[in-house]
Amino acid sequence: MISVLPSLWFHDQARQAVDWYVSLFAEAKILGKNECPGNEDQGIVEFQLENLRFFARNGAPNESFNPGISLLVSCQTREEVERLLEQISREGQVLLPLDEYPWSPWFAWVEDKYGLSWQLMYAPDFRGKNKIVPTLMFGGDFCGKAEPAISFYASVFGDQAHVGQMNYYTPEETLDPRAYVKYSEMTLSGMPLAAIDNGRGGVFSFNQTFSFQVLCETQEEIDYFWEALSSDPRVEAEGWLQDPFGVSWQILPVFLLTLAKVASPDLLHQANYGLHTMKKIDMQRLLNIIDLRY
Repeated sequence: MISVLPSLWFHDQARQAVDWYVSLFAEAKILGKNECPGNEDQGIVEFQLENLRFFARNGAPNESFNPGISLLVSCQTREEVERLLEQISREGQVLLPLDEYPWSPWFAWVEDKYGLSWQLMYAPDFRGKNKIVPTLMFGGDFCGKAEPAISFYASVFGDQAHVGQMNYYTPEETLDPRAYVKYSEMTLSGMPLAAIDNGRGGVFSFNQTFSFQVLCETQEEIDYFWEALSSDPRVEAEGWLQDPFGVSWQILPVFLLTLAKVASPDLLHQANYGLHTMKKIDMQRLLNIIDLRY
């Protein structure tokens, strides 16, 4: 079974950011990081916040996080909302002030000091395992595409996808008449995902700083997800692709996740060289380049 992980791409502060994120939540831990001498600048970290595993690394291009993809946190008390708001907004900024909104009696939207967006929602009846949910906000040219996107992802992931609730705006709730979905949710191979249309106006485009990794066991899985998700061959590179809605995905062999955390600088250099020569990853060719057996 494939795994899907949200992936955060920082400029040069991945390790500092992950240490800080882990400190914010009671159920959080670092699962692994590259500790090779001489390779500290890679900043490659796998970590978990509550229910959700993440992958983080350094080296992002000239792009930054924005509210197009945020992390929705369901809090069982108002005090938890207020605590997280105070901590996350420190050196960051509040995008929507703490208040009562049609979708929550106590809610705030905040950007942290690294630019990552968080939606903090009081949800006293929350009993699910998905306390933190990556949330896609479809705005600009893609406003109104939340429901088609959910349907598309469900079709691609097939029996590894489950679509949950779908709530819609009433006309008086949105400033953009194209906005249709107020909230929708699904899981992709166990990873929770939510989608909304931006009903408040404004344009936030998706970019590579927040992407989703599909970790595959076989070349057949890589081939399938590459062909199913990619929409523009011009932006394909090193296992990266962009889907029809502008969301970035990395279709990777699962062994690369382990390699990234434990490899020596020389081995990582070989792996990076191999990746630079590919668009869609050829597992056997990559293994030959780094001289590993799989």
